[in-house]
Amino acid sequence: MNVRSRCFLMLAVCVGLLFLSALPVPAQDEDESLQDARLLFKSALDLKKQGKLTEAAQTYEKAVRKNRAILGEDDEGLIAELQKVYESRLASAPDDIKSLEGMGFLHAVCHSDFPKALTYYEKVIQLSPDEGVRERTTFLVERLRAMGDQASKVQEDMATNQRDERLKEWAEMEKQDALAAQTAQEQKEAATIGALGKTKEDLEARIPQMEDELKALDEEYKKANRLWYTLKDDRYDRKRDRLEKEIEQKKQALEEAKDKLEDATSKLDAYDAAQEKKNTTKPATGGGSPATPDAGTPPDGQPVPPDGNPPTIAPGDPGAPPPDQPGDQTPLSPADQPLTPIQPTLPDAPAPDTDPALPPLDEGSAPPADGAAPPSDAGE
Repeated sequence: MNVRSRCFLMLAVCVGLLFLSALPVPAQDEDESLQDARLLFKSALDLKKQGKLTEAAQTYEKAVRKNRAILGEDDEGLIAELQKVYESRLASAPDDIKSLEGMGFLHAVCHSDFPKALTYYEKVIQLSPDEGVRERTTFLVERLRAMGDQASKVQEDMATNQRDERLKEWAEMEKQDALAAQTAQEQKEAATIGALGKTKEDLEARIPQMEDELKALDEEYKKANRLWYTLKDDRYDRKRDRLEKEIEQKKQALEEAKDKLEDATSKLDAYDAAQEKKNTTKPATGGGSPATPDAGTPPDGQPVPPDGNPPTIAPGDPGAPPPDQPGDQTPLSPADQPLTPIQPTLPDAPAPDTDPALPPLDEGSAPPADGAAPPSDAGE
């Protein structure tokens, strides 16, 4: 038997082993093949330790062909060494069928690189003169192509599923971010509304006190002014100056408090209007849109005249309020009534003194004589 026939025989045996390894085998035979494969694998590792790399790589290939479960073990570089052996052989003999089949087996089984394995198996089909080898290799090529198509489909499905999962995760993240931003905004608005409400409450309680204080200062100023025009005492002049400054400061503080109250009230009204608008524009949970009243019919069901003005109720018509009842008018609360600041009046001329502690001062009367003690001011 010459070398070429021996190569063909070995190729047929290898292809047959590859085909048989893909067929289901009984559990007992599988266990025996796995035991044999482990023995071969152990022998390959021993050969590698001895430095016989080529023999170790070939023995490892036998173990893989015996049972592919041996690929689950750490090959310790034997697969790379086996690839070097076949590459070296193909470099010297590119048409060596055994080496071509070995490279196809290596890429298909050890690397799961089906396209590259197909290139080597197709060369075997082209170069092999044995019809049986070509048929068996053609069968392997068809199987590899089917497996490659299946693997591509699995990879595409996995990529699609991963893309869908990522899109779902991104959508959920965006939803969570939007919800968190909305919650933070609502909390911020609630804190702002609470602060504005407290400010309004404090100012509504403080402004009447400030007005009373301003009124008291104004009364005290009037009293000091009367004493000054009556007695021409410098003490009352200094007191008038001090009271003028205090009144001016109190007025300024009162105006600032009123401005703050107006600002807080307007902001609270704006928040209330926005919340009311949000509630009215929120879709109905019952599944239907709220009914829109007819443009020609008001909410109470009374028709609107052609001129667009609502009908007027005469005093004698049914439902009209009695003459002594002007209608439903809600009186304003003290906090909502406008506040009128008190302006102190500075007289251009001395007014008649009505203070019981002082004698009435007529026009042209002279100040008290020297040595007479001025009446004491309880306010000083």
